[in-house]
Amino acid sequence: MKKYFAAALCLVLFVASSCNKDEATGPEDGIKKLTITHWGVDWSEGKVGTLNNEVQWEKSDGETISWCAYGSSQSSGNGIWFRPYVDKLKKLSTSDLSSASLADTTNWLTDVCSQPLQNGQIWMARCRDGYVVFRVTKQPDINAEFWPVEVEYRYFKK
Repeated sequence: MKKYFAAALCLVLFVASSCNKDEATGPEDGIKKLTITHWGVDWSEGKVGTLNNEVQWEKSDGETISWCAYGSSQSSGNGIWFRPYVDKLKKLSTSDLSSASLADTTNWLTDVCSQPLQNGQIWMARCRDGYVVFRVTKQPDINAEFWPVEVEYRYFKK
């Protein structure tokens, strides 16, 4: 009996020590809301920049823009896009933010120009310190100053 207990303990310790510390964990604190803008967003801290008070470059995970930074920019001026500063972005096919996960952190898009942000869409982006999955909750107004976009999001720490 002691042999089995010792073997089980060794197995548990081995599995615990072999976990990759760089993998994303579960979402932190559930679903939150923000209005992201051109002045930057730090998803992990839930902070959004404003005019004359941008999110510090080292902490900012991205911004909204009115031109397409990933792909053929023929659609520029016809929508609002999110530009992540670590260049990893993709639109998810799910419509339920609470069930969106990080099951696939590969296959990032290289051309999103035909897909500006629209109400109801769910996107995943790589952050400086993790990942974010966000849903656009109000159709963005291309004519609004600094391109605000209302979103609900889940942040996953790396």
